[in-house]
Amino acid sequence: MESPSDTAVAAADLARRDSAVAGLGLLLTPEQLRDDLNRQLGSEVIDHISLNYLRYKTGINCLGRYDIQVGGRTIHGFGKAHGSDAGGKLSKAGERPTVDSAIGPGRVLLREAGVVFSVFPNDAKLPSLARLQSDNQRQRMFARIFGRQSPWLNSEIATVLNYKPERRHVVRLQRQDGQSALLKFYTPNGFSRALAIQRAMGDRVPELLGCSRKHGVIAYRWRTGDSLSELGTRADLLPGYLAATAVALTAAHASDPSGFCIPNFKQQERSLYDLASQVGFLLPHLRERAMRVAGSLVDWLRREPPGTTFVHGDFSDKQVIVNGDEAKLIDFDEVSLGHPLLDLGNFGGHLEWNVTRGVMTTSEMELQQLALVSAYERIAGPVQAMLLQKYTALGLFRLLHHPFRDWEDDWPLKTGRLLSRVESLFEGDIRL
Repeated sequence: MESPSDTAVAAADLARRDSAVAGLGLLLTPEQLRDDLNRQLGSEVIDHISLNYLRYKTGINCLGRYDIQVGGRTIHGFGKAHGSDAGGKLSKAGERPTVDSAIGPGRVLLREAGVVFSVFPNDAKLPSLARLQSDNQRQRMFARIFGRQSPWLNSEIATVLNYKPERRHVVRLQRQDGQSALLKFYTPNGFSRALAIQRAMGDRVPELLGCSRKHGVIAYRWRTGDSLSELGTRADLLPGYLAATAVALTAAHASDPSGFCIPNFKQQERSLYDLASQVGFLLPHLRERAMRVAGSLVDWLRREPPGTTFVHGDFSDKQVIVNGDEAKLIDFDEVSLGHPLLDLGNFGGHLEWNVTRGVMTTSEMELQQLALVSAYERIAGPVQAMLLQKYTALGLFRLLHHPFRDWEDDWPLKTGRLLSRVESLFEGDIRL
């Protein structure tokens, strides 16, 4: 008999320690989840199910996003395991309207485990997704977004770019003449923030094509090209693309900061300690080290003067689109004021994460970092190497939960490697 993997052992241990969320173990065991869903449905309709995203609040709930294989096609769904409020949550879920799906019902209640399983487009916090299933309702929604005479009314969803259940859905919309638009579905709070950012930034972001507060949707002009991440994956990433990226980044940093605020330090501090605490619960043997690193980062940030530069806030190789010799930044949902090295550190942190995942070599990472930073220095002036290293450690620390969140193979091992790399980057400034 094959012995369980380290991932399976860690998942079983986690479910055992968080008994408040009864269905946690079920969400972390896709094969069992498939069997339970099929049993509830009364037939073997689901062929396979795979977990690819998690959002977990210790002792409260856990949400897992899945790819579901049904009769040769792939559909998307998510399960949410609830804690002490499971009874009420399942009762409310059972009363909500749904649209049918490829497995039959749009929502399945696994009452014994306290799990609500929803099949796309059924999403209680993004209710307008259901309108995508009906030609008539989709056109009526597009009329509110673009206007009743808009050429976008008969457009189709060409590509799903990102779906974070109960938070955001991002697609590429395509007209019959081939033109594309970026369509983002938000929760009410997410919509208000995104629209405020769009209005504050003006022509620094993709053109606004339309929006609907009722449906929580914003449409942007599509930016043609390839991301740095895509170019790197295809081994087509040239130094000139990173030089163009530096031009775009320095232009963003030189933007008028009016309308944006310096992040609240107490909130930053709390987020770092909360992240360390979560990692410590996921993997108890890392708890002491994670908390010590979080404390060291907090101590360092407290000594750093607050930055007043406009920063992207979530800068990485996925947030740069290259078209010819020009680069453009995208996804400004996390913009704020801060130190410009915050963006360069985030970029470096994501590259470090790519090395840990095995999708990039150390030499490739170093070449990309050198090309970007050198080009940035030619425009903006010298960068303090040790300070950049600390911001890179900060950017990488904020990714510490990603191996678990993305349900990577060997996520416990990768999490430990990430923490070790943060410690190495921060060098002698870790608390003892």
